[in-house]
Formats: sequence, structure tokens, C-alpha cells
Amino acid sequence: MLTWFRLWPLLLLPTVLLMLGCSMPWLELRGHIVAGALLRQGLLNHIVLPLTPAEQGAQLVNWFTAATPLQEWLLALLISLNLNALLLPLLYALGHALIIVSGWYVRTELEHKRKAVR
Repeated sequence: MLTWFRLWPLLLLPTVLLMLGCSMPWLELRGHIVAGALLRQGLLNHIVLPLTPAEQGAQLVNWFTAATPLQEWLLALLISLNLNALLLPLLYALGHALIIVSGWYVRTELEHKRKAVR
């Protein structure tokens, strides 16, 4: 039977997967470079910049062009934590559904065993 003690990594899954992608060196997939710095730059371009005012966006772009890979990775970590926070209600509902289904399965299996013994 599943409990939240076994499912808590589910709540961190988006951040972990995104940070693994951001931590990878350059990765070529079907002729396109997809991981590492391009993923960090894509997070900045498609998530952060559309939400920030123009002046602050320009300052952020100037900072990003002079940033070290560690600073880029830390910015990607902040972005992924914010995305994870937005996904927490959905992840909680998914975990709750898994717990209910697991409990139902164990309960029905036990009932079948009891009926077989009788």
C-alpha cells in the first residue's frame, strides 16, 4: 500500500528532471542541440522574459550574457522551483489518486484471499 512516505519524491519530480536536463553538457538529438546551456537559455527566453517588464528583462539578459555556467544553473534552479510550485496541486492530486488506487487494490486482494480461505 502506498503512503506519502513513499510518494514524496513525486512532488519534486519536475524540478529534478528539469535540473538534470540543465546540468547535462551539450546533447545532440536528431541534429538539434537540446540540453545544457540551450535549455537554461530557453527557460529564460520562454518563461522569465515574457513575465518581466521590459527594463528588468533587458537587465536580466545583460546579466545572463555575462553569467558563469553556475550562475545560469542557479537561475534555472529558481525557475524550476517556481514551476514545481505551480504544479504542486496537480502532483498532489496524482499522488492522492495513486494512494487511493493502491489501497483499493490491496483491499480487494485481501478480500479475495479471505473468500478463497472460506
